[in-house]
Amino acid sequence: MIHSVFNIVATVVLLPASRLLVKLAYFTIPQSGDETLEISERVLDERFLENPAFAVAQCKNAVCDMAQLILKAMNLCVSVQEKYDENAVQTVMEIEQEVDAREDELSSYLAKLSAKPLSEQDSKTISQFGRCITDFERISDYTKGIAFAQKKLHKSKEKFSRKAAAEAGLIYEAALEIVECTVSGFIHGDEEMAFRIDPLADVISLVKKDIRKNHGKRLEKGKCSVELGMALTDMATSLERIAKHCSNIAEEQMASGTDRHALHQYARDVKESNGLYKELLEEYTEKYSLKKLEET
Repeated sequence: MIHSVFNIVATVVLLPASRLLVKLAYFTIPQSGDETLEISERVLDERFLENPAFAVAQCKNAVCDMAQLILKAMNLCVSVQEKYDENAVQTVMEIEQEVDAREDELSSYLAKLSAKPLSEQDSKTISQFGRCITDFERISDYTKGIAFAQKKLHKSKEKFSRKAAAEAGLIYEAALEIVECTVSGFIHGDEEMAFRIDPLADVISLVKKDIRKNHGKRLEKGKCSVELGMALTDMATSLERIAKHCSNIAEEQMASGTDRHALHQYARDVKESNGLYKELLEEYTEKYSLKKLEET
């Protein structure tokens, strides 16, 4: 009772000075503008395995955390492309290490969970998680590779030409959008969002091919060096592969009720039969058009 009364009296006395206390706290431990990796507490506990349905829900939370880390890494890669930041590059490297650790932990946990008595739906869900975390881990590998290439380019003190920089900015913007759609669609179980990924992935592939062609033309005219051209095409290729892994995750989501062996056939059938796919393809082709970029 004495302890409770003391807490109540202290709260009443200090409440009017709450804003001052907040300022004092910030003054004592100032905020840093640097990007730091916040590692969330692990939610996977083997005690949950005795309740498989609850364990599956915990796995979903863990995969969603991994997806959000991927999105953070992609945002940092885009920002570094616009303006180099050593701290951002280091954070991307740290994220890749964290995602690797989480992928290992999740894979082990899912293997143990699969041995438990599961409903048919839970069994399909953990199989889907197993495939998706592999794609998320590969995306983190590519973001690390991109960040390393950006660091190397910065150290060489070479810069893209104005046109090459604009092309890079366009494909980075498209890659960021596809990762945002993938993460949002996965976390919220939004199939409509997942459906936007395949047409955008196809457009990113086309943009990459056009970038390579344009680089070849600039190289012939002596307007670009071989090293810069290789850096640009390597980055574009990595972004294309990120898009392919996003497409794999989206296909898993759209075809979650189908047989695994029919997954890619299902995705192809959707492309061929659904008019919305063609509309989205036209929309993204217009939005991420290099020809339009050159005109502006």
